[in-house]
Amino acid sequence: MKNNFDWTFQDAFEKTNPLFNWSREDRPAEFEKNTLLNNGKEILITSSGFVAENNTATFRYSRIQSAVLDIATVMIYPTVNSLKMPVFACEWVLVQDKIHVIVLDIEWLQQSDEAPLLYQQLKADYEKWVAVFPPKKEWPAWFSEIASEVALFSEAAVSQMPLLQKSFNAYLNKWTAYCTLHTQEFLQGKDNEKVKEYKHHHYLNSPARTIIKGDNEAWLNTFLKDYHFA
Repeated sequence: MKNNFDWTFQDAFEKTNPLFNWSREDRPAEFEKNTLLNNGKEILITSSGFVAENNTATFRYSRIQSAVLDIATVMIYPTVNSLKMPVFACEWVLVQDKIHVIVLDIEWLQQSDEAPLLYQQLKADYEKWVAVFPPKKEWPAWFSEIASEVALFSEAAVSQMPLLQKSFNAYLNKWTAYCTLHTQEFLQGKDNEKVKEYKHHHYLNSPARTIIKGDNEAWLNTFLKDYHFA
């Protein structure tokens, strides 16, 4: 199995846990770790979900690995706080010996007075890392619909992995610092309609649907709908 992105979950969890004190969500074992036979080849899927101690945010992680693939995704969502807390989103797609897709973004789900200030704070990071990871010429429509002004959508050589990790941590540090500053303003509760719409958008457009097919489609649909984008 390809194994290039362990640091993604480790860094995200370690940096955000002191603020949110994550508790692991209950989910059936088959949706935490499962090996599927896909077109005659084994694919290992691992995932986990966490809820903030005060129920202000959720953290979702998934990984798809095979002999030629390594895909890692981290999403951190607000619950009722989409006016105060943006989504932190990243996904890396490695095929063979190249990172074909880099997605890194901090996205507001509603017009917020806080957004311009946070994006101004991210401007220098964005300009630094977009020079290292230039934008792909063609963006999928589903991502263009939600991408922010600081979104990275690119590709990279495996040799650039340390730089990818640095860019990830630069964005994550800014997001965590912002949330730390505003934590007293975050409300407790279940996902509001904007968060539900955002998750449903990802559920409908998940790139996993292009990879896991055939007899595994029913399993994948349940995984995406009831766990990863729930």
